[in-house]
Amino acid sequence: MTFQTSPQYFNVNFNGFNLSASSLEPTTKRQSLMIHGGARSQEVFLHLRNLLAYHDIGSIAFDCIGHGQSTGKLADSSLKSRTQQALHLLQHQETKIDVCIGVSMGAYNAIQLSKNLQLDALILFVPGVYTPEAYNINFGEQFSEIIRTKNSWLDSDAWEILRDFKGKLLIISAENDEVVPNQIPEKLFASASQCAWKHHFIVPKAQHKGIMDYIFNSNELKDEFYLQLKKCLSI
Repeated sequence: MTFQTSPQYFNVNFNGFNLSASSLEPTTKRQSLMIHGGARSQEVFLHLRNLLAYHDIGSIAFDCIGHGQSTGKLADSSLKSRTQQALHLLQHQETKIDVCIGVSMGAYNAIQLSKNLQLDALILFVPGVYTPEAYNINFGEQFSEIIRTKNSWLDSDAWEILRDFKGKLLIISAENDEVVPNQIPEKLFASASQCAWKHHFIVPKAQHKGIMDYIFNSNELKDEFYLQLKKCLSI
């Protein structure tokens, strides 16, 4: 598979901040939204976006406030703000999204967005989830103190949200994840009791950081991921 192209970049104003965003294959019938994690930018999705474009699935991605080419600092944002940034971007583009893809913290935003969007599929890479107590708190010391409380993730609203999700669900977790406890993807998978289809792909020997690169740099792992992706997206 040799298809490759480049996203078209544009800027969107959000509450006085400049969001750097991009679209790839915007005229295709099916569209996806991609949300990066807390330590990365939209560039992490480049390989995946090209793979989807090959199958006529367009994508929109953006740098959350305080990341990449977007303005602001991390302290200017929160989990709730990241969700709102995504919704604002979709409204600005007047785009209907069929698939939402999130990595790490972005996976929690993707789960939150499933409440507002009619999604056919959710794809969650090394998903982190959070206690509702942290949702409105700007990133900083208070936020860190809340999420570092032992097992604070156990009372996350993510379980209840996924119980109501009826689309297809693909969870990709890292066998040796040093950030997200293994119980989180397992509990997410178990909670999604009404899904039309679901699969949990545990990437052997992988760690949390660089999970996307780890998969796409291995032909064997890439083939296995592609197999499950085809099932999830019916491609």
